Amino acid sequence: MTAVNGRLFVSEYGEEPVDPDECKVRVTIKNERATAQEAQNASAVTFDAIKKALSAAKIETEVETTLFNVEKPRYYDSTKRTYIVQNFYRATHDLTVKVAANDAGRTAQACTLKEATVTGVRFQLGKELEQSSRNKALTKAVKRAKEKAALLAKSAGVELGTLQSLVDSAHSMTISAVTETTDKLMLKPTPSESAESSYELNFAIRKISVFESVQLVYTII
Repeated sequence: MTAVNGRLFVSEYGEEPVDPDECKVRVTIKNERATAQEAQNASAVTFDAIKKALSAAKIETEVETTLFNVEKPRYYDSTKRTYIVQNFYRATHDLTVKVAANDAGRTAQACTLKEATVTGVRFQLGKELEQSSRNKALTKAVKRAKEKAALLAKSAGVELGTLQSLVDSAHSMTISAVTETTDKLMLKPTPSESAESSYELNFAIRKISVFESVQLVYTII
């Protein structure tokens, strides 16, 4: 709060907690073969298998490649104090699969194959839900600012005049729920007769918070 030349400046924020309605599952595909071409071909086979599994589960989703690399792996030998290059090639393919809440369990299982692992999950809001949440947060911010202005004027023994301006402070933020590992709070093992791991995405881990802030300027009498 600031009072300048008969005017009262009040800033406030509003927070809207909301359940996520989508997330991005990060998947890593690794294949090791004798030649670079063989490793690349094997990676392509695994990638196609993931897309076919998603299609078979009738899941409408988006798949985006974030990294593709083929190289000879190396490790540091502390005894010899040098890097040792392996005699095989490793193809690494990192991708993200955009998932809607109603497709959560089936998508996670489809993405967990023999040579592909779920390595992280980012829960987030779709465009429509994020915009509606911002509107609610903004409404809360304005309400809080009005209440604060009235209280300050009363406490100072002055009368609150007209509202001169209302400024969106351009300070907005969405705190998404992120996990780097498939721990039990984010992904939980599901019963399966297969030896391979399968997971069910848990959208109920926590709320996502959307923040908006405003500044109101009143005259004071």
